[in-house]
Amino acid sequence: MFNIKMLPAGHGDCICVEYGDAESPHKVLIDGGPYYGFKPLSKLIDEMASSSITFELMVITHVDCDHIDGIVKLLGAQSANLVVKDVWFNAYHHLSEQPKDILGPVEGEMLSALIKKNRLSWNKAFEGNSVSIPNSADLNCIALAGGLKLTLLSPTKTQLTELEPFWATEVRNAGLDPDSPEVALELLQEDKRLKPKDLLGEEAIDMESLAEEEFEQETSKTNASSIAFLAEYQGKSCLFAGDAHPNVLNASLRSLLAQRGGRKLKLDAVKLSHHGSKCNTSPQLLRLLDCKRFLISSNGNFFHHPDRETIARIINESGPDIELFFNYRSDENKIWSNNYLQKHYRYKAHYPQPGQEGLTVLV
Repeated sequence: MFNIKMLPAGHGDCICVEYGDAESPHKVLIDGGPYYGFKPLSKLIDEMASSSITFELMVITHVDCDHIDGIVKLLGAQSANLVVKDVWFNAYHHLSEQPKDILGPVEGEMLSALIKKNRLSWNKAFEGNSVSIPNSADLNCIALAGGLKLTLLSPTKTQLTELEPFWATEVRNAGLDPDSPEVALELLQEDKRLKPKDLLGEEAIDMESLAEEEFEQETSKTNASSIAFLAEYQGKSCLFAGDAHPNVLNASLRSLLAQRGGRKLKLDAVKLSHHGSKCNTSPQLLRLLDCKRFLISSNGNFFHHPDRETIARIINESGPDIELFFNYRSDENKIWSNNYLQKHYRYKAHYPQPGQEGLTVLV
């Protein structure tokens, strides 16, 4: 079994990967969504609570609120049954080649303090150092208990270093003492959003014009620092792109293809970067992939993701017979359920059933 649950975490990411025996699967949690989208993650934890709540790995891809807030709330609850075998998260002291006592900006600092307070294993797979790809051409494969294999694709050490001054400025602007995690925990207790609690009509669309829109990569330094990786289990595979930049993914994928041979990487699924933003999925990236299933995690609030240009590029570069999986039916994505478009461009769009929360994709 290899399932991907895209929880309905508002405009953010909260993904639970299950693999192994269907009766007692291993679990990996990727991000926690924004603070207001915490309920589905809380419900998932409640469903697991009949036994120990165990994650082989918890990945916080980067410090943007739509990825980190739910993890802060989860760890702040201090559930005695929660077991996390390793946490992948790049805090402030991971951004520079020189070790520092300073932790992170705002939510990132809160999370850093909670990881320490809860005595969780932190970046164990990287010997406590930053979760980043090596300067060498070879990409390392990390095996988790139960047979899931992860190949890190982003970020580079350079991108983490470039995030450092922005991170430090955010900490100081928030009035935090960057030398003491206790300050961050005090701020967390005062934050109403993240304060710990106990756990328990159709329109026309010009596909060709959208697909031909000139691609412009975004410049966000926090997104550039996003953790992205390839997960493989018993011949099945999914690329979890976080909010990573396509130029880094392109370079990593080319390195991986050079190691393994071939022109394209065959995948069973891709969780699109940055919720389907038009600035994160380039035609060049799609041309390196042999994949027919694309996962989009967002309710479209605030930033109106996914962008139509992204979906049009996917259909143009990866079609026909692709499948789109949305964990919400929203004003932004409902156009892709248009029967004419699906038949004409030979793709299928999948949404949660009425009354259903989120979407599970069977890899």
